[in-house]
Amino acid sequence: MMSDLELSRNKSGPLLASSASVFYKAMFFMRLYKKGVAIVFLSFVALVVNLQMAIHGIGQLEQSNLEKSEALYSLETKSSQLRESMEIIEAKKNEADKNLRQLETMLAFHAQQISQVNIGDLAKKVKAEYETREKAHKILTGLAGINNDDSDSGTASVESSAQNLENVESSRPSFDFTWIVNESLREGVFGELGNSLSLLDDEPELHAKISEFYSKQFVELGYWDQSLILQRSVVELRKKFSPEFEESLWRSEFSLGHIYGLSGEYLKSHAVLEKLLNNRHELENCSSLDEGEMLGEISLQNLMLGNYGAAEKGFQQALSLLESNGFGNEKVVSIVLSRQGLLYLEVGRVSDAAECFKKSRELREQLPEQGGVELVNLLTNEGKYFAEIGDTEKAYEYFNNAWEECADHLGMQHPKSLVCRNNLGYTYLTQGKYDKAYEQYASIIRVIEESYNGVWRSEYFTVLNNLGVLHKKRGDYESSEQYYLKCLDGYEIAFDSNHPKRFGVLVNYAVLKMYIKEYDEALKLFDEANELGSSFLIPDSTDLLFCQANLGFLCSLKGDGEKAIRLLKSVLGKYRSSLGIQSADTQMVLSDLLNQYEKSSYFGHAIELVTEILTEVETSDPQPTNYYFQLLIRRSSYLHQHGSKVKALEELSNIRKALSEAQNLDQEINDRLLEMIQHLDQKWESGND
Repeated sequence: MMSDLELSRNKSGPLLASSASVFYKAMFFMRLYKKGVAIVFLSFVALVVNLQMAIHGIGQLEQSNLEKSEALYSLETKSSQLRESMEIIEAKKNEADKNLRQLETMLAFHAQQISQVNIGDLAKKVKAEYETREKAHKILTGLAGINNDDSDSGTASVESSAQNLENVESSRPSFDFTWIVNESLREGVFGELGNSLSLLDDEPELHAKISEFYSKQFVELGYWDQSLILQRSVVELRKKFSPEFEESLWRSEFSLGHIYGLSGEYLKSHAVLEKLLNNRHELENCSSLDEGEMLGEISLQNLMLGNYGAAEKGFQQALSLLESNGFGNEKVVSIVLSRQGLLYLEVGRVSDAAECFKKSRELREQLPEQGGVELVNLLTNEGKYFAEIGDTEKAYEYFNNAWEECADHLGMQHPKSLVCRNNLGYTYLTQGKYDKAYEQYASIIRVIEESYNGVWRSEYFTVLNNLGVLHKKRGDYESSEQYYLKCLDGYEIAFDSNHPKRFGVLVNYAVLKMYIKEYDEALKLFDEANELGSSFLIPDSTDLLFCQANLGFLCSLKGDGEKAIRLLKSVLGKYRSSLGIQSADTQMVLSDLLNQYEKSSYFGHAIELVTEILTEVETSDPQPTNYYFQLLIRRSSYLHQHGSKVKALEELSNIRKALSEAQNLDQEINDRLLEMIQHLDQKWESGND
């Protein structure tokens, strides 16, 4: 603030004279003015201060509001996370409830099944089974667990109390409680399962999973009809609630196609699997392994339907895909190789079949679990191979091993065990043990005809054919014919008249007609068999050659010489290259052909053929044999009939001389050959050629 002096100094001009009152008034007002200005200034300062404080307060308020907003956002975020956690917890709870209901349903079903069993009867069965096995220490594999492997029918197992005890006290003999549980399932009432599953109608996915679980169990137990019903329901459920190309639906349909095949519905199986194969590219996760498995399964159905060409192509494609997929496919590749080997047996490619079985076994031996259905199939196919090459002892060994594997792991009423018993019956038949063979066949027929497992067509017809052979060997030709006719009609109704399996039955039936000297009927049957067999068997097939040899004999018998010569000449050439001249079959066909040449007066052909055969005989055995001398005698006879009588007499004289010098022949054979020579001498002397 400025002083009065400073103020006066700043005035321009002289001071004005004034009265005291005016002066004091002026001073008063001046001071008053100064105070007002001061007050105003102080008020302004206070206002500025207050304003600054207000601004600061507003900033603090805004900061506080911001912090509150962040806290509120954080609270909302945590609340949202909490709600999501609660939803997850609720979903887990619902899933746990579903799993509990599934477990309760399964346990209720098993309890119901077991409650239907007469424990006393079951104990007798167990004891009988135990005594027949003579394997007190062996614990069997169960069949009541879940296995997600869809490559085939799958294998399932359960850790039963007996298996747990084995780990603790393996040295103590024990009955197999797993087997008891499985037998109780066989004896149970399957209708109760439908009632249990009806509780899950409002949960289709769970319903489908449980149904599919039991479907697989029934496949393993051999109850294919029950499995088929359940698997159909699974596919229907999934079609309602799944996209068309959803993976679970696709795999359920694959299982359905497989079960159709087991049940003998080969055409339905083929149709289902072919559709899946064509739609495989619609799936996101369809691998070469899946495609290989499908092709292998389709090829099996073609094999059963008799479409051998398509089956061979399919097996080759399946193996190409599976083997290119790397390691880990040993089980599936082994299965496909075994089936391919069976196909090669059916078409007569015996050596190729042996190679397939060898590779299949090598792969199977690498697997941790080597037993089960597929081992039974491999043993069965290997037994068929040895039966085909005539090694009946080896065939019996493999068939018996397959039977024991079935009895141990599948049960004696399982369809696969019936296949094994049929094969055992065949080996008894070839060994001449007809009573044992009949016992096997009769029990199989009874089980199949009384069972509700469906019509096991292929095996049933095979048993009928074998029974026809058995009754023929026993001399009961009427019963034999009835079984052959029943078998042929069955194949024609179930498949068609061109199914390859009819070939063997036609041949057996034709042989029967030859035995009872109904040559016209036999000729028709052999002719039909030859036409059918030529459509699928390789030309060198022993079965086809046997058919053609008999057909040639009958044509000769009925006066159709040209057809007889054509057939017998063809068969002889193949027998000479495959079996050799020392084979009884080769010598029999040679004799039939020479007889027909003689009937047709083709003596030049006969002489030429005998000369060729004599050269082969001399090469294979330098020492003259009984057969060698017989051929020489026949040639001299043909020479005489052909007009070379002098040459014939000269050769006959040489035969006498050589026969007298032969030291390796028995006296009985020597005498018989001399009788043949004397008979020719007498004929020629009397002038009767």
